[in-house]
Amino acid sequence: MESNTSSFELIETQSSALSWVTRLSRTRISSIDSIGLSSASSLRLQGLDDVLKTIQKLQLPRYSDEEVERAETVGQGETYIVERCIVGKRVLAIKMLKISNVSNDTTKFLRRLNSVLLELRIMHHKPLRAHPNILNLVAYGWSNQQNRILPYILVEYSFCGTFRDYLQSNNLKLRHKEILLGDVALGTAALHCACIVHGDLKLENVLIFHSWDRPSGVVAKLADFGHSLLLLATDKDRPPPRYDGTPLYNAPEVSTQQSDRLGCSQLYKCDVWTFGLLAWEALLDGDRYIDHLPTRKEAPETSRSLLSSHEFSSLLELAKSAVPPTPGTLQGPFFRGLFNLTLKIDSASRTSDLAALPVVSQWHNNSSAKLDANLALHSGTSDWSFETRQAMESAWELALCHFLEFGTPQNLQLAAEFAKKAQGYDQILTSLTTVLIPDSLQNTCNTEWYNSIVVSAFCTTPSLVRDKSISFNLGNIKSKQIRFPNYTEFSSWILSNSERLDLSTRSVWINDLDKPLDVADTLILFRDLSLLMTLSTKLSSKSRRNLDAAGLAPNSNQTPLVHAIRTGLVGAALALLKQGESPQARCIDGTNAFHWLFLLGDSVRSFTREKLTPYIDDPALHAPSHTVNVLHKQWPLQLLGTPIAFAIASRSKDAVLALLELGADPKALVYHLGQFGETDHRSHWNSLHLAIKYHLPDVLDVLLGYLSSGFPKSSVPYACALSFSSPVERRAIHGKDQKKNLMDTIRKIQDTKDTLAQAVGFQAKQKLRFATSSGVSPLMQAIDFNDTAVVSALVEADPLLAEHVLGGPQDKQKYTYPIHFAAQLASHRNTPSSINI
Repeated sequence: MESNTSSFELIETQSSALSWVTRLSRTRISSIDSIGLSSASSLRLQGLDDVLKTIQKLQLPRYSDEEVERAETVGQGETYIVERCIVGKRVLAIKMLKISNVSNDTTKFLRRLNSVLLELRIMHHKPLRAHPNILNLVAYGWSNQQNRILPYILVEYSFCGTFRDYLQSNNLKLRHKEILLGDVALGTAALHCACIVHGDLKLENVLIFHSWDRPSGVVAKLADFGHSLLLLATDKDRPPPRYDGTPLYNAPEVSTQQSDRLGCSQLYKCDVWTFGLLAWEALLDGDRYIDHLPTRKEAPETSRSLLSSHEFSSLLELAKSAVPPTPGTLQGPFFRGLFNLTLKIDSASRTSDLAALPVVSQWHNNSSAKLDANLALHSGTSDWSFETRQAMESAWELALCHFLEFGTPQNLQLAAEFAKKAQGYDQILTSLTTVLIPDSLQNTCNTEWYNSIVVSAFCTTPSLVRDKSISFNLGNIKSKQIRFPNYTEFSSWILSNSERLDLSTRSVWINDLDKPLDVADTLILFRDLSLLMTLSTKLSSKSRRNLDAAGLAPNSNQTPLVHAIRTGLVGAALALLKQGESPQARCIDGTNAFHWLFLLGDSVRSFTREKLTPYIDDPALHAPSHTVNVLHKQWPLQLLGTPIAFAIASRSKDAVLALLELGADPKALVYHLGQFGETDHRSHWNSLHLAIKYHLPDVLDVLLGYLSSGFPKSSVPYACALSFSSPVERRAIHGKDQKKNLMDTIRKIQDTKDTLAQAVGFQAKQKLRFATSSGVSPLMQAIDFNDTAVVSALVEADPLLAEHVLGGPQDKQKYTYPIHFAAQLASHRNTPSSINI
């Protein structure tokens, strides 16, 4: 071993940090709704005394007016004048209240004071103040203006200016725009997690800062929170606050809130709309979108008037047409998908999670930026309002922290105690909490139990039980009826006979209901969106109004066939296929019907044999989704990739067999090439890697049964996937058989013939010593991920791994031993598990 290893250590530290970040951001941190400002945050100022009291509570640093050396004015808005200034040796921006035009209007003056206080509270809120995409608040002070003592704010100074300035003065690559938009999305998502609506999202309210460790060289941060809305602070007995952003950027529904008040979920969606417009203007290099509307070019004098309903409806297609050609990459589809998720007229069709957009997953999920953002949201104790629901969710977070050793030594007893307190939060989480309770681990947790939870989470079956007896009256006399044992049979018959039915005739009788319903209202009652979409042209105006009221207005988020499968309507799905509905059709998240076959349970193979044999070897079997589907926001499972990836991750062996029978190739990559960064192993995974990730030896057997030559050649050693699943996830899948299934998976890797192993002459046990081209071996991966169970199992399977050298990623002449690598990481982590390793 070379005596001078400092350069290798530096490389290793950087390399390990990359995988460590991915590990933490994916499995060990989840969002907490309870990070919002508490009800004490309501802002009802009477004067400067209230400002002083609040600032004192925030315990902000303070600079006197004499310490601030003013330089020049750099901008002004409705509330502030902003100047560049020097405090000590730091260049900062000072935001001073603008009072020249409100000095005699007490109401307007107090409103602006409120804006100051709002900015202070939001930027200094513990889950947000360290966020990399939220402007940093440095200090505050007091100044004398027009014989008034007024507060000012000191924030970090942007030498690059606003996002619009930066776009207009720099010829940015599309890739760099994508990264900056990811910054804005993460910042906005962080606000939403804290129950805050930004209220005025636009290019002028995003600042750009140098950040040389990023591909773009800069980072974007949200600023100007004077129009923000604190939803958690709203009195529950009063209506939600009004959205009051810049009129030309407001969502369509904002104009009607005077008569039709927007609910909290709709207020978040207003931010989503403005983000879509912001992304469009980024593609236009900072031009205003309004100047690119055909109607405004014809009449320039209307360039600042509000949009008409026709103009609103044209924005989505115009935005998508602004996406430049991107041959050979997925950037074009990603941007068009972004607009599909943000610029829909119907707010219910917009995404509710900006952090899940592809522009975020591309760079941010594989960098320290996502970790920084997540850690910021979870650093320090926020102003939790311990209502029952939030307390339960917080208890589950604490249970995970104690189990996963996140910020505290592992304590299984405390993890179990907090898990019990979290029971009752919701049906899915209540089931999952049993994973951390020892008795349940022995008696409840297994693969079938876990698969049932996954199915129930992703199956959107309504609460109304579908096994109720239903009668359909062919005439107006109740005695002349066709009886159906359940809703599935009824919906299949309706679909087959839809051409000759009057959907508005009140002719449907359901057990437990005193009055008959018409067909359309019956479909609405059972929330059968798939059938409603199929019959949409036959719906009356009354039925359409009922659809809107039920939140079921048909949209393009799901195809009718996918909706039928996801709502458990197998009969309706069969009828749709019979009518020619294609399983190849893709939903807005990139999934098709093949992705969701795992929801059909034991009937999936008979379903595919009966109706899907015409699609054998269809390319849709290998089409990866581009949006993550999560089981629960506080659980690590994420469905992503090809249909067989969904089947494996959901632990559905029957669905895996069904897809293989249809021609799914076990050797095919399960994720599209742009989903992860180039250095991320998962970019090169096939279905066998995924089965190994979840320690599923029986699924591995099934996959290998379709491969005559054993493990196909791969640039990523199969055993490297062992550490990618979360320990809490493994407990749910395997229960008391965790170690047995892990060891069986490793033996399967060792004992099955391997194309690469045969080529290089490796023996069975030696296959665990394979490494990637950058020198990452399965043991290094497990040490890096702090995965004690996998480290122990690997060394048990091949004891010589403990002394097998780990090669350097750039220079193969430099190497280290596992004990040194483990000691290096343990010195940084300083946790019991890292010391155990």
